[in-house]
Amino acid sequence: MAEDFKMDDWKPLLFLLLVSTFCSIDAQQTACRKGTLADVVFLVDTSTSIGQENFQKVKNFLSTLVLSLDVGLDVIRIGLAQYSNETYQEFLLNQYLKSDVLEQIENLPYRSGEPYIGRALDVVNEVYFTEPAGSRAKSYVPQVTILITGGVSNDEVELPARKLRNRGISLYVVGIGVQNATELQQIASKPFAKYLYSTGSFGDLQDLSRRLLRNFCFAIESELKDCNIRLSIAIDISRRVQPESTVLLKQKLQGFLPRLLLQMKSLPNTSCNSGSPVNIRFKFQVPAQTKQLIFDSDFEDYNEDVIQKFLDAQTTVDSYLNADFLQALEDKFFSVTSAKVKVLLVFSDGLDDSLEDLRKASDSFRFKGLDALLLIGLDNAQNLTELREIEFGRGFGYNEPLSVGFADIASVLQRNLKGNAAMFFVNALEKMVIMVAREVLGEKEVQVTEDLLAILVRKVGLGTEAQLVSMGVKEIGDVQGSEAKRGAEAIEEVRVNMVTVDLMALMESR
Repeated sequence: MAEDFKMDDWKPLLFLLLVSTFCSIDAQQTACRKGTLADVVFLVDTSTSIGQENFQKVKNFLSTLVLSLDVGLDVIRIGLAQYSNETYQEFLLNQYLKSDVLEQIENLPYRSGEPYIGRALDVVNEVYFTEPAGSRAKSYVPQVTILITGGVSNDEVELPARKLRNRGISLYVVGIGVQNATELQQIASKPFAKYLYSTGSFGDLQDLSRRLLRNFCFAIESELKDCNIRLSIAIDISRRVQPESTVLLKQKLQGFLPRLLLQMKSLPNTSCNSGSPVNIRFKFQVPAQTKQLIFDSDFEDYNEDVIQKFLDAQTTVDSYLNADFLQALEDKFFSVTSAKVKVLLVFSDGLDDSLEDLRKASDSFRFKGLDALLLIGLDNAQNLTELREIEFGRGFGYNEPLSVGFADIASVLQRNLKGNAAMFFVNALEKMVIMVAREVLGEKEVQVTEDLLAILVRKVGLGTEAQLVSMGVKEIGDVQGSEAKRGAEAIEEVRVNMVTVDLMALMESR
């Protein structure tokens, strides 16, 4: 006889899951999500305010922070400077991988002298946060300075700190035994509860690191609230079509593409959370057959001049939608954007490689964090359904192959992009719920919860709210097959009544 699950059996669990979600309990409280991007410069006091004995504790603190982050030239970049009477440029943002950063920190010399924080902040501003030094500010990667100080500065700090903050650079301040709280507040970003850390003892630094990491990761991931979408665009037009058709297609794109992107950017009544508009920035790439890019723009706002330069470059090459084409796009995509919603849009006249190889290339994008690969068939595309085979990340309910011939293609694409923004939060909810469930349930209940949640997430509808209401779920056996059986009995039906969940509130809570 099948086991019956009633609403009363699920009430405590559902209450726990919902409360846990909205309190943002996260499995990664002391480390950012893998693939998070940031440019971080440590500014370290090496003066007599620290002292040689305590300097090793400061280095241990720095190592703890670096070990807890996904450090690399394509993810979180680290630079470091020391200061006392002078500012010592130890290494820039584009110099070292994680193991090398840790080695450099361990070998930092103690220098003594008096602290001059203002002068050091100016050096960080003028030298470190520049493109030649490895700053990716132009690509909207978060810029962060973490200042560690053990005493009062011998020069003025307020103006140098304001210059950094005015550029959008976040300033974290860690003060050890500093009595002048006013000076620390003149430097740190606001709110001080998240950016200013003060302790009376060097022995407390390791405990402080957990709180700093938690707030740091939350801050640089807060772009989620602004619904930032980064959209990279490429075109595949190859010689397998008639040359005259190729010329006509490229001419058509000269007028069609700018108009399409402007419509996507300008569609009314589109927002991700309370009045905050979808913020789409565009990147344009033209791969050659050598897997090199002959045109590669930054992510930026709609710019018709850039679009025309992209199209001009496209007319100089024949492109083939094969694994090398996708690999060339992938290599430059993930190191230049910190947005959580990342989409690749390819206009194509058809596949130029085996489905097996293209699926592997597509899976590589998905594995590295691309949210959607969308393909739009050009006028001469022979098999639109085939293009659909390597896509992923479509929004809810948009499953037909896409084509430039669709009258409302701009609206369809915009809804797909917005759907990806919403799906990101649904996926985050799913992972969080399962994580919490494993903490309080036995294996059998976890398996039931996973089955149920997979069905609930699939049934979520888009709009200003995601409603999970009174779902009679009878297809667990169909979804999981034999895996749905627990022991000798199968789950026949689960009925769950859940309150309406406002997806926007979920965004705000994260």
